[in-house]
Amino acid sequence: MGYDKNEFLQQPKGESPGEITKENWRNHLGDKSYYSAYIAFFTSIVQAIGSARAVEEYVFSKEANFGAKNKEVSHNRCPSSHPTHAKVEIEQGGTPEMLSRLQAGIMHAHIHVGYGAEFGLPGMVVEGLAEAAVSEPDSTAVIPPTLWDEPQNPSSLTAKLSSVLSLGGSATSAEKKEEVTPFNILDLVIADSAIQPQSMGLETMYSDVQRTSGAKIAEHVSKWTFSSLQPNNEEIQQKIEQLHFALTLMYAAAGYKGAEEGQFNADFLACHFVTSGIFLPSLVTYLSAANQVRLLKAYYGACLSWYVSIGKPQLDCRPLFADETLAHPQPPEEEEVKKRTHRHALPRAENPNPWTWILREGIVNPDDHVPKCQRALAHYANLYGTRERGSMSLRAEADASGIKNLEEMDGTLFLRAAALTQQRLGRDREVVPKLQIYWDRRGYLGGGDDSY
Repeated sequence: MGYDKNEFLQQPKGESPGEITKENWRNHLGDKSYYSAYIAFFTSIVQAIGSARAVEEYVFSKEANFGAKNKEVSHNRCPSSHPTHAKVEIEQGGTPEMLSRLQAGIMHAHIHVGYGAEFGLPGMVVEGLAEAAVSEPDSTAVIPPTLWDEPQNPSSLTAKLSSVLSLGGSATSAEKKEEVTPFNILDLVIADSAIQPQSMGLETMYSDVQRTSGAKIAEHVSKWTFSSLQPNNEEIQQKIEQLHFALTLMYAAAGYKGAEEGQFNADFLACHFVTSGIFLPSLVTYLSAANQVRLLKAYYGACLSWYVSIGKPQLDCRPLFADETLAHPQPPEEEEVKKRTHRHALPRAENPNPWTWILREGIVNPDDHVPKCQRALAHYANLYGTRERGSMSLRAEADASGIKNLEEMDGTLFLRAAALTQQRLGRDREVVPKLQIYWDRRGYLGGGDDSY
């Protein structure tokens, strides 16, 4: 039934016009008619050197991005099933930009390779690499050549530590406060008046932001501090945790509406921040420490660009975390049980694990993005659900004009986001929506339904 429901979206894999080899693999990037050939090519590569090395060499190496120029770059946007393999426009001297291609299409190649990494499925890694290869490098502005320059972040705490040691002193509290986190970067992007959404058409909204604001977004992302160019695993996991909180905030706090304001805006594009972020811990295990930093910066730059594209609303944690109904979501059938509870009973006399019914409802939702979102949120809650209020905040000297009351956030963020998702996506729909996407597609610019 599930396949039949989505069959109309599928396309034949088709036959490619030619073979892809180690010598010519850069020559047909972006050409969807070569998808089958890239599948065959990356299958042979993964079989020969393994998934991790394949991802390192063909996505994250300098040669796979800006170190070697293509002989030709194709711009054929026709589907791979096109019967005539329409003639493509050739541009001499392009660069591969495979990391940008990995983030194309709302990070779907990233997601595909991520599934392969998480579940140990080389075939999905191959498919993700091929998907990246035939995608356009639409994130060049936020994944620039400087990402491969040394040092990667000149504001690194390493420089500060060297200075302290040379003076025989110790790091001061003021210096420690200079750490820049994903929250600081998000705050800066929201507050920066030079960074603005441009249009609401799905085909152009992202590229327009890349063109007008991408360099500025990249500038803010470059401020993200790491202790060294080769951070250890503990630090990388801390950065990923901060990202998981920030990405979920960009989905849940942005769309939250109080009971008096109306329904939660479960934005379709914003949900991809949640569903793609779950793969970061699996993907970093494939990568060297330096490439782990590149992945986090490139990925966050792409997510921030999408956030700007849909309106970059200001975030306020207080209303979301003041709503206690979201901290104890109850399944619909429990409402009558609650009404029958003795009025002098202890709090939460009926308190089943909310994830049991949230995941149960998500699995059978007709929109397959719902179980993906709820799975990711449940995973984040399992990892970080006990984080106390105030454990994450902006620097004291920050203006906090983009994010308000961040210190009121705690580990219940993920349960609250899941409860809001179920409330909105679990509603009955008399009419099946376009492309069977049940999410909201109006962004945050005040447009009507299906604005993109």
